[in-house]
Amino acid sequence: MIRGERNDRLIDADIRLQMSIEEGVDDPWISPYKYALRNIPEDFADPFNITWPVYGNPYPSGNEDSDGSPIPESDPE
Repeated sequence: MIRGERNDRLIDADIRLQMSIEEGVDDPWISPYKYALRNIPEDFADPFNITWPVYGNPYPSGNEDSDGSPIPESDPE
């Protein structure tokens, strides 16, 4: 189940990479995103507690909006 989800996400990332190559656009998020996906087995020992990488934020901390955008920390003052 986890491997299938990861593989589906890797396929989607490959499609995104191919599209960016065809458009001549350098996409700086593809490599770190794919790297994070490939490292799921090493990074998460518990298959029921995985924080999936988000395109544009491959190592989410849990401090993100639903779209993966980091939530700014509040000003301590």
